[in-house]
Amino acid sequence: MPLLCVYHFFRPPGPRGRHGLVRRTSVTIVLPFRPSVLPLPPTTHRSLPESAAKFLTVTSQLAQPGTIVLTARGEVDMASAPYLRDRLQGEIHHAGPDLIANLNDVSFFGAAGLDVLADVQEAASLAEIGFCVVARTRKILMPLRVTGLDLVLDVYPDLDHTPMRPWFPIGRR
Repeated sequence: MPLLCVYHFFRPPGPRGRHGLVRRTSVTIVLPFRPSVLPLPPTTHRSLPESAAKFLTVTSQLAQPGTIVLTARGEVDMASAPYLRDRLQGEIHHAGPDLIANLNDVSFFGAAGLDVLADVQEAASLAEIGFCVVARTRKILMPLRVTGLDLVLDVYPDLDHTPMRPWFPIGRR
């Protein structure tokens, strides 16, 4: 019998619905057990397969000292999802700057992309940093709504609506 892992995500209550009503504040997801969801250490030998390299590019920029924005362009599928996971988790540092995944330029978003977002959300929560997703297309929003991840993740239509906090290195406040 396969081992299962139960994840509980909690969100502070607040207006989220179209009419200002409070939506569900907790979600439970049951996934096959994985021994670790902590970010993997960066490796030099692991590279993006050639077939995925032409379909996905990920660029990062510092939006302000407290927020890093990673913008994905192309297709997120089984071949390119590990690359996206590595890039996102490579920016997660304990008590570091918040992370925003900008998926507005993604043309295809498969189930592997949902797994990446769930893993990154959990790793960011463990590192005590904020993580949100920027998406406005149906290709991204529909899978998030169907699986319930839109209740777990903070999803915004564009970068102007995302909360960005000032960040001060430890001991520099």
